[in-house]
Formats: sequence, C-alpha cells, structure tokens
Amino acid sequence: MRIFKNKILISSLFVLFVVITPSFIFSIYQYSSITDEEKVINDVYKNQLESILFSINQYSVDIINGWVNNIDEYILSQTDLSNLNLEEFLDQNDIISQLNINDVENNGEWLICSKIDNPALNTFQIEDAISNNSKQISELDNYIKNDYQKVIGVKAIDSSEMVFLFFRSKSEKAQLGVITIKAEQFILENLSPRAQQVAEGKMNILVYNNKNKEIIFSNSLVSDLEDIQKSNELWLFPDYSIGVELTGNTLNDLVKQRVRTVIFLVLLFNILILFGIGFLYYNVKKELDLAKIKNDFVSNVSHELRTPLAMISMYSETLMMDRVKDDKKKKEYYEIIQLETNRLNGIVNNILSFSHIENNKRKYNFEDYYLNDLANEVIHVYKHELLNKGFHYELKLKQDLKAIHIDKDAIKDAIINLLSNSIKYSSERKQIDIISGEDSNSQFIEVRDQGIGISEKDQKQIFEKFFRVSDGNLAYKARGSGLGLSIVKHIMDAHNGNITVKSKLNTGSSFRLVFPIIK
Repeated sequence: MRIFKNKILISSLFVLFVVITPSFIFSIYQYSSITDEEKVINDVYKNQLESILFSINQYSVDIINGWVNNIDEYILSQTDLSNLNLEEFLDQNDIISQLNINDVENNGEWLICSKIDNPALNTFQIEDAISNNSKQISELDNYIKNDYQKVIGVKAIDSSEMVFLFFRSKSEKAQLGVITIKAEQFILENLSPRAQQVAEGKMNILVYNNKNKEIIFSNSLVSDLEDIQKSNELWLFPDYSIGVELTGNTLNDLVKQRVRTVIFLVLLFNILILFGIGFLYYNVKKELDLAKIKNDFVSNVSHELRTPLAMISMYSETLMMDRVKDDKKKKEYYEIIQLETNRLNGIVNNILSFSHIENNKRKYNFEDYYLNDLANEVIHVYKHELLNKGFHYELKLKQDLKAIHIDKDAIKDAIINLLSNSIKYSSERKQIDIISGEDSNSQFIEVRDQGIGISEKDQKQIFEKFFRVSDGNLAYKARGSGLGLSIVKHIMDAHNGNITVKSKLNTGSSFRLVFPIIK
C-alpha cells in the first residue's frame, strides 16, 4: 500500500512539473516585464511619501527646538542659576510637565520646575534614562560645539505617556536640560493639524503606537495599518510611528491594472490545473486512508474477538477436564465465562449496530423507562469485572426521577459503551462514577472516570466512526474497533438528545447523555 501511495505521489508531481512549469514560467515573465517608466514612477512615488513623512517629523523637531532655544536663551541671560524662574515656561504650555536643568556650579544638582505630583520620582527616572542612553546623550556635546542644537527623545520606562527630551545648554553653567512632555498630547495638538494641512484630502496621514498599534490620530478612517504604503518612526517619540497612504487608486493599483488579460487567463488555467491535480490526489489519498482504516478496523476487531474467545476456551477447558474441585472456584470460572461471553456479545452487537446504522436499518422501540433502572442493570452485569480489575465504583443516582420515553436496550448499549471505555482507558486511579440527574428541560446520565483523559484536539473527532485515541502508552495498548462512541452519538441523535464530553489529559473524562423531557 505504501508503494502504491508513493507511486501516486510521484505521478502527481510529474504531471505538476510537466504541465504547470511552462505556464508558471510564462506568468512570471509577464509579471516581471514591467516597463522602466513604471519603475521610475514607483521610485518617485516612494520618494514623495518619504518627503511627506520627513516634513512632519521636521515640523515636530522645529517646535521642540523653539522651546529649547527659548529656555537656553533664558539660561544664558542669568548670572546665577539658583534664581532661575522656569515656571513661566510651564505656564505657557500645558504639554510640558517638568523642566530639569543641571546646575554645574552646584555640583551638578538638578534645578526642577514641575507640575507632576512626584517630581523627585520623575527625576529619578530621568537619571535612569541618562544611564541607559549615555552614549547618545554624550554626543550632544559634539553637536553644541558645532553650534547645532540637537534634541534627543527618550521614552519614560515607568510611564505610558511621558517622554524625556534631552538637550545640551550653550551655557557653561548648565550642562544638561530635560523637558518632560506628554507625548500623545503633543502629537494631537501639534502634528494632527499639520497632517491635515499637508494631506489636502488627497492622502491619509496617521500616527500610531508601535507597541499596541493603537491609532493616536488619523485624518480619515483607517481600518487596517497594513494598508499604509509608507511609515517612519517619529524622531523624538521612539514609541510612535507616522504613516501615510494615498486615497483612491494608488500607483500600485494602476500598475496592477496594466497586467494583460493573458496573464489572468494563464493564472486561471494554472489554478484550474492545480485544483484538478489536488482534487485527484485528495480523492486517491482519501481512498488509501479509508483502506488503512478498514485494515486497522479488521485488525482491532480480530484482536477484540480473540481475547474473550481465548478466555472462554481456557476456562471452559479447565472445567471440562475437572481440574477445579472447589465449588467456589468453579462458580468464579463460570462467572468469568459469562462475563467474557457478554463482552463477546457486546463486540458483535457493536458491529451489527454499526452495520444497521450504515444501512439505515437500525430500528428503535421506544417506551417509558427509568434511567436509574438502566444504570443499576448495567452495574449488575459489570460489577464482577469492575471488582476483578480493582475498580471502585459509585452510583450517584438522583431519586424520584420520572420515566422518560426511550429505547431501553439502545440506551443500555450506550451506557455500556461509555463504561467499557472508562475501564479500558483508566490507569492507576481506578474510580468510576455513574451519575443521574435532571433540570427543568432534560434528564441525564453520566459516566465519569479518573483515567488518562482526552486531549482537546481529539475531543473534536472521538464521535467519528473508526476514530480511536492513540496518544499515550495505555491508549495504544487498549485495542478497540473505534465504533463505540459513533454508535452512542447515533443513538442519542435518534432520541433527539445529545452527548457531551468534559475531559482533561491525565485527569479523567466525563461523558453525559442528555435526554429532553417531552411534556
């Protein structure tokens, strides 16, 4: 079977290579044959977008430099920095939250003017920022020596909105200055109007937070940041970026429109061929998988039948040869033979039930019956097996449950299937509970164990025919036909009820049969 499967795969790949390759080569050639003029236009377009972003970034730098120059001129005009009156700068601009000036003549102490409740904490964060960005900040000296006022923006670590703007004063008395501002307020009050002016209704300009992708402002509705053609980081606000996109048809749209009809037809042809090959491969693979499933099914059922037959043969032979003299032991052997016979009947009934279900011949005989009575009947049959295998069981049946309209034999088969699975897939913790109950609209009976459990992935497939959970050593050793739960699902569908499962790996599983109450 594996050799046949490999031949199918090789044949499919050969057809794919012979038929698709020439067509794809032609398609790639057509797409790559965009004219030099289009490439030039595309470069110009990108440069224009870059210029727009540059101009807005430069605008924010110009505003900040204006503040810095005013502050620096004021510092240069003072003979004694201890008399600095920086409040007027804070009063003139709500965006500025704190000013820090390093007083060289006073052992580098900070002169602080602040609107913040805890300026000392903010100053501590500034010193931390200086330590983390020492190389960049030290370069400010080189700029000031060349008579250029450079400003560096650093995000405050413990604040979601504050940004520190570092600058070097031209005064020898003040070494370093820091302006603490509210980043988003600055962006909204200064960059938003500028973006509106630059856009002129022909493009969309927006600023967004790099971390959470939240849009701070946009001059038109933007649903997806991926639609942006160009974006750059704001120079003074490292946590924010500015992006731009043209409204209407972009250059890329116009280029795509120039792709010739032949390319579309070739691509369509390629897709149809791929679809055909894929469909063929899928169907062949499906047939191979089905053949494998049937082969596994036959193997598993053969194993399931062999085990009880071997037990019946061994114990009956022992009894026939009169090797057991103790009447109590004989009774135990008879019980084991009866138990294995019931087990064998269960396997055969499952196969017959599945056959009837597949051929739509399964008939149900409905009558009024009690769920609690069914639970007691099942336990009576399986009590000996449970005790022999070291299981503890408990019936937690709600008293005074009314009779409901069911096929008692079918529901008993469903409960037995669930109980057999609990026995089969339990390891060290051998505890099984059978629970019944009701609410205003339904009654239920539940089989709960503390076995190996079922993964979330497998829970979606356990009610499919032939499917078996195969994870873990115990699941591998516990052979089965893979029909039990699919039969239970069919039985519950016939009763207009449903089966639910709650399970967690290495914790256990709980299967509940829920029956609607017909009033």
